[in-house]
Amino acid sequence: MKTQIVTAVVDILQAGEYKHFEVRIPDNVKTIDGVETSVRFHSDYIATLNDSNTTNDNQTMIIGDVRLSGGKSNNWFYAETVSEYVALMPKNVFRLQALNCSLPFIFHKRRDGNLCNVTPIGTRIKGYFKDTIGTTLQQDIHYSITICIHLSTQ
Repeated sequence: MKTQIVTAVVDILQAGEYKHFEVRIPDNVKTIDGVETSVRFHSDYIATLNDSNTTNDNQTMIIGDVRLSGGKSNNWFYAETVSEYVALMPKNVFRLQALNCSLPFIFHKRRDGNLCNVTPIGTRIKGYFKDTIGTTLQQDIHYSITICIHLSTQ
């Protein structure tokens, strides 16, 4: 058996936005082995945080919810809340260092991929992503979610 990874990139522009997407998978897929996600911020949301949100220097923020289904059936085989460790800093510190910072910010942490072990129904995986961080901070934040689906093929 061979392992293959297919990806989908979901771009979020507004607070509370829902995005539906579809990923094509090869015909010879035996199982869907796992799913992992990563976040890439394109907008400068750190400078617009309220001072009440910057009491903790580091915190894990809930980014949103992702769900995947096998195609022909409406059953979700994957449902997860995407959260990322974000280092926050007060507005004045960010403005002083703004010339040294460049966008986009990429937040990485060690990934252990969520195991699925699901047999796909068809050649398409349907899913949706719902923004949570924009509604929590009450502002539009531009970011993208990359969803990597691990497949076992013949």
